[in-house]
Amino acid sequence: MTARVPGERGNITSRMIRAHTDITPKHEKGRWKIIVNVTSEHDIILNGTKLDLLSERNIQRIETELEKDIKRRMRSALDQLQKDMKVDVFGFADAIHKKYPSRWRHLKKRWNDVFPDLPVELNITVKVRRPGMNFPPQGVPEQEVKE
Repeated sequence: MTARVPGERGNITSRMIRAHTDITPKHEKGRWKIIVNVTSEHDIILNGTKLDLLSERNIQRIETELEKDIKRRMRSALDQLQKDMKVDVFGFADAIHKKYPSRWRHLKKRWNDVFPDLPVELNITVKVRRPGMNFPPQGVPEQEVKE
């Protein structure tokens, strides 16, 4: 994945090394909603900026941008699957059936109508576990490195 940090020239490229997704259905006030919690861990494989990746503040900025990128990609995939294809490949129906079996019996008949408009809340958390080995960034004079 490649992220651009606001206010910086160049990109940060990372590799996702581990990810976990949790799908939680909610039924509140007669409305269905799906909450998707994603936690991923990344290694930085290329630092094309002048940022010092040993700085916790810079790592937090990169994590924030990676979270935004993952959320954007997931939202785009969800929109295509829900609105265009109308296919539940993420197993939202299974999650509802597992947590609310009695309510699922009634919802099952209407699932094809409910699914395309089902609200999905995405909560993304990214942790950079290993910032790479380029300290300071290669080709950048030491006085230009941003800490």
